[in-house]
Amino acid sequence: MGQDSRCILANEEQIRQFIKCRDLDEPSQSHGKTVWEDNFSHWKYKLRLGDQAYLSTEDTPKKLKKGEYITIKPGDFALLITKEKVILDKETMAFISMRFDYKQKGLINVSGFHVDPYYEGKLIFSVFNAGARDIVLRQGDPVFMIFFQKISEAIDKDKPTTGYDFIPADMVEQIRGKSATLASNASRLDKVEFHLKVVGGLCLAAVVLLLGIVIRKYFGD
Repeated sequence: MGQDSRCILANEEQIRQFIKCRDLDEPSQSHGKTVWEDNFSHWKYKLRLGDQAYLSTEDTPKKLKKGEYITIKPGDFALLITKEKVILDKETMAFISMRFDYKQKGLINVSGFHVDPYYEGKLIFSVFNAGARDIVLRQGDPVFMIFFQKISEAIDKDKPTTGYDFIPADMVEQIRGKSATLASNASRLDKVEFHLKVVGGLCLAAVVLLLGIVIRKYFGD
């Protein structure tokens, strides 16, 4: 029986062909390593946050400068574009996810978990902060993970699927607006409870005052 071609790729030279970015051979923040060496490990590559992000509470996507921070608050959605482009051939697909460091903080990928063969472009992750605290991301940091797998037969397609260079308007429309989370609902209930206590206290004071007037009128000297 021949070897199954549907396997996860672990050949660094092959994987390098699928990841494109100008600075891959430049020095990274890790001493003595290039950007590629810092982000590639055995069979996977850590994709970095690119130069654009959109938060569901904002009106438009934000252009991120090098090293700039963004904050995703609990209950908010965000669209995050990668710095690297992914270039796949007709016989290779990819699997994507958030890195575990961010998953354990509550940042969830809700946009899908694979990239179809013959795709060319940057990737956009739609994410949701399901945690209890703000999640802070920095442009250029490795936030996502990707690994590759060969498929048994090349897809029948004449042209590649064109990916993204920026966050499109239709994606913004889909998540725009503040989400109703347990935390926000609890805050609203607390405010309602506070107002009810205030109103209840005023009503009780008015009743006591009215009773006092009635008692003095009918039972006073």
